[in-house]
Amino acid sequence: MGGPNVGSNFHIIGEIFDKVFTASFDTPTVTNEETWYVPPGSVSAFEFSLQEPGTYLLVDHAIYRATKGAAGALVVSGAWNSEYYSPEVAGASH
Repeated sequence: MGGPNVGSNFHIIGEIFDKVFTASFDTPTVTNEETWYVPPGSVSAFEFSLQEPGTYLLVDHAIYRATKGAAGALVVSGAWNSEYYSPEVAGASH
């Protein structure tokens, strides 16, 4: 999302990262973060669990970059778990 000269403040809307791997899979950072800075020319991998199906937007927190294509969507299928919400969401399938 950033590039060779610009970092990215990576974020998945509606999710929190459990672990972030930067530079090495041997040394993950255990985190409870919503946004992670990825420096220019670097790479990071993210570990997280999704509790509900849906479409999760991937963005750079420099939101103006979305108009330049720095955005995506993670589409997750599966059964809806009404335990997470009270009252139930209208129209939710079980």
